[in-house]
Formats: sequence, structure tokens, C-alpha cells
Amino acid sequence: MLRLDEARLVAQLCRGEPEARSQFYRRYHRDVLGWCRRLGCGLVDLEDAAQDVFERALDRVGTFRGDSTLGRWLFGMTRKVLANHRRKAQRRRLWEWLAGGHAERGVSVSPAGRLWQGPNWLQPPCSRKFHSASNP
Repeated sequence: MLRLDEARLVAQLCRGEPEARSQFYRRYHRDVLGWCRRLGCGLVDLEDAAQDVFERALDRVGTFRGDSTLGRWLFGMTRKVLANHRRKAQRRRLWEWLAGGHAERGVSVSPAGRLWQGPNWLQPPCSRKFHSASNP
């Protein structure tokens, strides 16, 4: 259940009030750092991950429905942001490994981080276009 002070804070955040952003950060910064640490974020990336959580939360505060507390909603946001961080790190390690292991076979890395050999041999999975059977 949403408390009255949380409802006010959410309304102020939706209006973009700077004081509300500061209050939101002060109120939940320590919690977000703890959640990030417990969810496996390394000490080196801890502040960056927390910053990403707050940026995403502020971008999406308008989607907060009030079904739970603001803290629970922010914890869910933290889990999603850290899952994205892990996926990006895995993808980056894969592409670094592929670039290093295939350099002798003419594979090169573009400035955008794509690996090229021949006709689009090593394009990143996110750039592939999938077509359904009904829409070739």
C-alpha cells in the first residue's frame, strides 16, 4: 500500500521537481547500493549500477501504479537493470573473445562493435532480423 509521503514524492517526481529527485536519491540510495551488492554487482561497478537504476526509475516513474511501496518497485527496477548489465557484460566478453580468437582469419571489429567476415558472418545477435513463416 502506498503511503501518503510516497504518493507526494511520486507526484513531485512526475512533475520533474529537482528537490523531489534529491529526496528520492537520499531516501533510497543506500538501499539500492545494498540491493546491487546482494544481487552480485561487483564493488567496481556498484556506483555505476546504482546510477543506472536511478536514471531508469526517474525515466519510468510515471509507470508506478502504487500497487506496492516505492521501495519494492525500485527493487524490481534494480533487478531488471542488473540483469541488463549482466547480459551486456556477457555479450561484450563474447565479442572480445571472438575478435581476439578469429583475428588471424580476417575477422575485424567495426567501431560499432560488430564483427565482420565475408557476408555478415559474425553479426551481433541483436541485429539479426527474424521473420515469421507468414511474413517472409
